[in-house]
Amino acid sequence: MNPLEISIDFTERPYIVIWEVTQGCDLACVHCRAIAQPNRNPLELSTEEGKRLIDEIARMQVPVFVLTGGDPIKRPDLFELIVHARKAGVRVSLTPSATRLLTRDVIHRLKESGLARLAISLDGSYRKVHDAFRGMSGSFDRTMEAIEWANEAGIPIQVHSTISRHRTKSRIFTGNVMCGCAEAGGRVFTYRLWKQWPAAVRLSPRASEARWTLLRRV
Repeated sequence: MNPLEISIDFTERPYIVIWEVTQGCDLACVHCRAIAQPNRNPLELSTEEGKRLIDEIARMQVPVFVLTGGDPIKRPDLFELIVHARKAGVRVSLTPSATRLLTRDVIHRLKESGLARLAISLDGSYRKVHDAFRGMSGSFDRTMEAIEWANEAGIPIQVHSTISRHRTKSRIFTGNVMCGCAEAGGRVFTYRLWKQWPAAVRLSPRASEARWTLLRRV
């Protein structure tokens, strides 16, 4: 099922379902609205509850299903859930955190499990900016490695890049990311910062519109 070729009747089902599978995450992102924490929340859905949720999504025939968090790799049953979704006919995308948990072996296991797309966040044109925004030294390098490993495994890549105050002076970065991602066969999505995100990183309406004008030119 190719989500780009599907006509959706939104009175019957959504186009996309996003499941935040865990609050657990080793990053400390400036813009996080998931209240991520190092340890998983005991109230998270169990493996069997997750499978029942996936079965419901399969019955709705939702074109895009995303596993996110927190960091979904924190869940030891992640691969089992992806396999279950694949067998149920659900196309799964994943947004992991770029930490030491995201290894080459993990990415290849994701491919073997049936992952359809890997979404990676890249929030700076160099290490200092990205790592400061994500709250972890080494996150930039792991992000670049993950893109390389996903290409190696044959997993389509989607790059997420946050539009915020921390990058208002990094205009060239936007074009570089989009061009580089296109060469890798991926896509780029950019986020507007939501109102509930910290004022320290949130763009004003005027600055936000200016940035989107720049993106359209790229």
